[in-house]
Amino acid sequence: MAKKSYVPTKNGDLLLWLNNYKAKILANQAALGLSDGERNAQIAFCDAVILALNNNTQAQADAQQAADNLATSKTSSLKSLRERVANIKTLTTYTTGIGEDLKVIGDEQTVDIDNSKPKLKSKKLEIGYELTFNLLGFFDGVKIYRQRPGAAKTFLAIDTASPYVDAEPQVNGTMYTAWFMIGDNTVGLESDALTISI
Repeated sequence: MAKKSYVPTKNGDLLLWLNNYKAKILANQAALGLSDGERNAQIAFCDAVILALNNNTQAQADAQQAADNLATSKTSSLKSLRERVANIKTLTTYTTGIGEDLKVIGDEQTVDIDNSKPKLKSKKLEIGYELTFNLLGFFDGVKIYRQRPGAAKTFLAIDTASPYVDAEPQVNGTMYTAWFMIGDNTVGLESDALTISI
């Protein structure tokens, strides 16, 4: 019967395995009759993968930080900008021509706000679970909720840009739902529940 690979597939487990192999190949070098060159070559292979794993983890963390920074900027600065634009439109000197020039006149409403609901998709990351959604080029954000098995539904976050990453330890059967937002108000219908299986 074929045996399973001894090399872990999960990145966290693989990192531990590589560091252990580096230490133990050094400790067992003499018993195995390996030359220093053979030992160093194997350690170099380990180091190459370890470096790539660490770089990948940092890149994911940097990407999440960049997404968080963008979401914060959109929440604060775009909200303030919309308020200023709304004020400009009340000025007696404002004209449709100026509005078109500034591109502050939206297209005709084609979104059924009352019946709209987000569609959540999930993806497992090394640092947690990623939830993606589409604002349809219309809504300002989503309000995200999480429900652990046997527990009450709790509010997680308001996110103005996809994706949202839940970095807390995951529990099998956890459900996520979301509502669209316009300004500070939830609108439409609650999304279908997205259930995580691990």
